[in-house]
Amino acid sequence: MNSRYRRILLLNDVVDTLNKQGHKLQVVQVTPAVYDGFYPGASEIREMFQYFAESTYFGPESERYIAAANALVPGGFTNFADWARVHMKAGGSPAPDRGAICARAVAGSYALRASPRSLSV
Repeated sequence: MNSRYRRILLLNDVVDTLNKQGHKLQVVQVTPAVYDGFYPGASEIREMFQYFAESTYFGPESERYIAAANALVPGGFTNFADWARVHMKAGGSPAPDRGAICARAVAGSYALRASPRSLSV
């Protein structure tokens, strides 16, 4: 299986991939206090994403779970760039309030800022 299907994508990787496909996105790091003020419940979401950053989505035994998932799909998974090319076409109609998308917290917090017409729905 090609290792590119197993790699963990960082937020910057996601943004770079989407920008190469015509989106206009940027990653902006903000302090936890700023992120927590983005919307009601933001602190809980930030804490969850901090856990994911430290332990991956699967938790402390992530390597075992990832290996099991890979065994179920012998041909490999679709990589993010190919998936995004089909499911996240640039230049479509924006979703409401798509001007600022809160994405992931890692040892601080990040916001993903999208131009109003960069993501389609």
